[in-house]
Amino acid sequence: MGQQIQLRRGTSAETAAFTGAVGEVTVDTTDDRIVVHDGVTAGGIPMAKESEASGGGYTPGGTDVALADGGTGASLSDPGADRIFFWDDSAGVVTWLQPSAPIVISSTSIDISTATTTTDGSVELATDAETITGTDNQRAMTPSNLTGASIYGNLPQNSKSADYTLVAADQSKHIFHPSADTTARVFTIPANGSVAYPIGTTLTFINQNAAGVVTIAITTDTMRLAGAGTTGSRTLAANGVATAVKVTSTEWIISGTGLT
Repeated sequence: MGQQIQLRRGTSAETAAFTGAVGEVTVDTTDDRIVVHDGVTAGGIPMAKESEASGGGYTPGGTDVALADGGTGASLSDPGADRIFFWDDSAGVVTWLQPSAPIVISSTSIDISTATTTTDGSVELATDAETITGTDNQRAMTPSNLTGASIYGNLPQNSKSADYTLVAADQSKHIFHPSADTTARVFTIPANGSVAYPIGTTLTFINQNAAGVVTIAITTDTMRLAGAGTTGSRTLAANGVATAVKVTSTEWIISGTGLT
């Protein structure tokens, strides 16, 4: 064994009150930690232990490392292998993430704030209703959403064999009354105050062969018959097809075959 060397040393309290010379190294005997001094900082600059340095300033069961020193500032249980964490400074919590596939970082930073039209970020998937109404500008659409919104040129069917009041998701669909239902039915377009369809919304009604008569009703808004301009509910006979178009916030115009 070579010659023994002892550095200046003291408890954590003594270390905190001590200002060492530039380049001086001391030992915190309370925390078993090396401290480097710069000649001006009381307490010097404590060095991280190997157990703290592995894993970005945190090892389960090790000493908590402050945020300013590159740690999480909190004690955490072992989350398991192959995980990364995000620190929410405002909430003071750590969120663990275990990717199902390798994460590839193609830039020097990652922005996980809410995405905008000009800024990358995280997004939430839109529902069919949000896609159809077009009122949301933050959520992302999927192919399924687009199909429901008739982006691909189809006219999805909503078959009804009972009286029915249309909903937001019926925009750009056709309400179908099947021949198996020979009972007269009432299909009601809701008022703008109840379902605010965007101007330009189209609602199509189809009454199949031998089906009972369908009454296309309106509530407190106005529905005009194309050409005549008369208002009120309309009757659609079997084999009839009618389309209503929203032209103002509270007015529709309807036309079709077998419509009176």
